[in-house]
Amino acid sequence: MFLGYVFLAYLIIYLIARTIGIERLQARGIDAGTPLFIMIRTERLNAFLTRMGKKIPRAFFNFGVVVAVIGMAFGFWLFGTNLWNFFFAPAAAGGVVPLIPGVTITGLPVIYMIIGLAVTLLTHEFSHALAASRDDIKVKSSGLLFFYVIFGGFVEPDEDDFENNASTHDRLRMLAAGSYANLIVGFIFLLLIINFSPLMSIAFNQPSGSYIYDVSANSPADGAIQIGDVITGLNDTVIAQWGDVHTFMASTKNVTQ
Repeated sequence: MFLGYVFLAYLIIYLIARTIGIERLQARGIDAGTPLFIMIRTERLNAFLTRMGKKIPRAFFNFGVVVAVIGMAFGFWLFGTNLWNFFFAPAAAGGVVPLIPGVTITGLPVIYMIIGLAVTLLTHEFSHALAASRDDIKVKSSGLLFFYVIFGGFVEPDEDDFENNASTHDRLRMLAAGSYANLIVGFIFLLLIINFSPLMSIAFNQPSGSYIYDVSANSPADGAIQIGDVITGLNDTVIAQWGDVHTFMASTKNVTQ
């Protein structure tokens, strides 16, 4: 239903764009002439990205080139090993499934995927602009793009400036900046996830209890507790997290009357 509403919204925008005029909107930096695709191009971000890029030390982007080369080598090794296993040791090969919203991935994971892709694309593309600005490579335009449920950002460097005026080191720094930034952001989010409970304790005085996400039908809990309840204690046992519930229930005995 969610995907259907999104499709309907795109259809309405497409029809409005056709009514106003595709060329007139493109002249204003809005490309909505393709169904399920919208691109908003602007030069207003250029000044901000240029100022930010100038403040970042060139050594930061130099290290990014090293990290990108190591990551590329690791990627070739990872995919090569999996390809070898696919033919000669299928049991050890990792499965590959395309992520198709509403087909191979549904529910909340679709929302998580959209958020992850948005962060990845925005970080990746804007980092290219920061690296380009640091080495005086002109950025023609930047902006946002939307493709069905996926959205992100993009940066268009001046191709003539990139090909003819930028040195090899300048181009390497710019090309490696996107993946390098993604790796940094991924590491930051990993730290946040690992330390989720301590971070939450800053905002909540008593972050204890076991939250009820679902109740199985016809189970002993059906009708006794509801989704959204929080178990804070069982008998004389204090429940601070879901693991405490599991430990308590493992020590109980079934009693029939």
